[in-house]
Formats: sequence, structure tokens, C-alpha cells
Amino acid sequence: MNFKLARFALLTVVNVYADDVILYEHNSRHIYDRAEIVKPMEFDDRRLTARLRDFAISQRGKHVLARLTVGPRRSDVQSALNNDLPGLRVHLPVLKTGLVPAPNVAQVLVFNGNATAYIRRNNYFKQYQLFGEQSARKWDVQSLSLTVVGFRLRTDPRGPNTAHDQLPDRVWIYAVAREIPDLTNVSAMYDLIGKQLGTITFLILRTDPFFFDFDGPLCDPFEVPGSKLSEHDFLTKPFIVCQPTAERCKVRTTH
Repeated sequence: MNFKLARFALLTVVNVYADDVILYEHNSRHIYDRAEIVKPMEFDDRRLTARLRDFAISQRGKHVLARLTVGPRRSDVQSALNNDLPGLRVHLPVLKTGLVPAPNVAQVLVFNGNATAYIRRNNYFKQYQLFGEQSARKWDVQSLSLTVVGFRLRTDPRGPNTAHDQLPDRVWIYAVAREIPDLTNVSAMYDLIGKQLGTITFLILRTDPFFFDFDGPLCDPFEVPGSKLSEHDFLTKPFIVCQPTAERCKVRTTH
């Protein structure tokens, strides 16, 4: 069974107040994810860290995993999150060039007692630890260390007329490891992550930050300078897919 996400646009534009626009908002019992466009004059470190800190405080103890992504333009947020979901071949040039132009984007991630703000402005990058002891993108589970490049939360509309068609909430986690771990260790780690998130979980684990063939990030928007890879290596390098089936985790290649 193919557990890839259906390729359709998730972005809708909703006016929140005069200055900001919400690109999307996904909310489940344990996970929350929102993206916004802000005025260019608001896109400086002082204002951004205040905004991201307010969000982190509001989510502390409320959701297990929460994220807010903001940028001065829709294209900045789209390039960082890959929410337009185009086909695989469209994005293969990113392997060699990175995101061109580099995005102006900021994000806060809240997870496991940590909240970290990440600010990217062209080739400038700054990280602010808002609370906790380590970067919220660094997940140490079962003696394995991961860098979470992104995630995608899927929720179905809620309402009396849609209850019979609703699927459970699902989340895809896109993570990087230094090397492909043993499948037994990965399976144990995957079970713990799914239990902690309290949500049906899919894990895509690579040794590079390119996840667009699973509707994930084009690359790591907060890696400066960004990783580069040949198309051949991307298509042939092994990676791990974990999903809630009897087989759990297995090694795959894109090609």
C-alpha cells in the first residue's frame, strides 16, 4: 500500500487581521502547525523572536509538537515548507543548487520541553533557544540522534456531516541521521516517537535533507550553507521508511 500523501495544494489564504495572513492552520489533539505571512517591516530578529516566543509559550503544555512558520512573502514560506506539493522531477535541481533564491523565513518548533526559534534571511542564519536545553529539532531517541527537518500534519474536516468519512489524524516526520541505523533500533525508536506524539506516525529517515519525493521539505531551509547532492546519489541512496504496518520499518531507494 502506498502511504504517500495525495498531491494537492494545502494553502488557503485567510485574513486574520490587517497585517498578517494565515497560509494554513492544522490542529490535532497532540500536534499543532501554522504558517503566516507577516509585513516585511516585522521581519527583524527582535520582532520575530518576540512573536515566536509568544507562540511557544502559548503551546507549552498544550500540544506535544507545535510549529509556527512565518515569512514576508508567500513564496518564502512555500519554498521552506513545500506546501504546493509539485511532482518529484520539478525539484531535482534543488539537489545541486539549493533553494534559489534563498528564503526569508523564520520558525519556532516546540517539542519535548524545548522551544527553539530559527531565522533565515538569505544567507544569514540565527538560532535562539527560547526555553529548554537543546534545539527542538534535535531528537535523541533510543541512543539515536536525529535532526527533524520538518513534519506534515494531516487532519480531516470535523463536523456532523463528515464524521463517517474522517480518517484519523496522521503526521509525517522528516528526519536526518548521520548514517542509516540498524532497522531493529529504528523500529524501537519509531514506536517511541509514535507513542509520544499520540498520533498515527510515518517516519522518513535519510542521511541528506531532501524529502520532496515524500511531500516533505525540498531541503533544510535552516542549513547554511545547504547540502548538495547529485541526482544519481539522491535516486540511489538508501533511506528508511517507517509506517504503521506489520512490516514497520524498511530500507528503500527512490529509483
